[in-house]
Amino acid sequence: MANPSAMADEEGRKVFLGGLTYDASENDLRTDFGKYGEMEDVQMPMGEGGKHKGFAFLTFRSADDAAYACKQHHQRNYMGREISAKIVVPRSERSGGGGAVGGDRPGDWLCPRCSANVFASKSACFKCGEPKPSRDSYDDRHRRDDHDRRRDDYDRRDDRRDDRHRRDDYDRRRDDYDRRDDYGRRDDRRRDDYDRRRDDDYGRDDRRRDRD
Repeated sequence: MANPSAMADEEGRKVFLGGLTYDASENDLRTDFGKYGEMEDVQMPMGEGGKHKGFAFLTFRSADDAAYACKQHHQRNYMGREISAKIVVPRSERSGGGGAVGGDRPGDWLCPRCSANVFASKSACFKCGEPKPSRDSYDDRHRRDDHDRRRDDYDRRDDRRDDRHRRDDYDRRRDDYDRRDDYGRRDDRRRDDYDRRRDDDYGRDDRRRDRD
């Protein structure tokens, strides 16, 4: 009977996550990566002291979902740390051109189509046959990724500025309402004082007329 884990490797359904913060838990991974597709298994090897070793394996039911999860998270910030997210290379392929799991050897490249890690010596992806990208296209892709990340950061800062401006506007309007209320109360007091003085004057006039 075939080993389910080995089958997942062969079918490109298993994802390796490296560089995880020790604060990350299995529940975090199931929640944050489960949105890309149905997951069959999450493995977080444990080390000394009851902490995980900083990496994990996620097995998806679909290879497309696994590849999409890698594309969304590889070399991106996750829970405060930049992580790597790669399709696990089948054991039978590792000696023949697939990058070792989690091992970024100098010159190894990430397939832009299926997110597999490929040895530097290979001119095409061992998994999907995608040609090795030229250095220029590789640099362009990373520049685009950096641009996208910076744009996301700018958008988040803009959102925070908008929130502050909305709060400031609300505070100013509230202060204006309070000042108008104060003016209104002062006007009411002045009118009340005027009415009392007028009533007193009328009363004095009436008393004088009665005496006369």
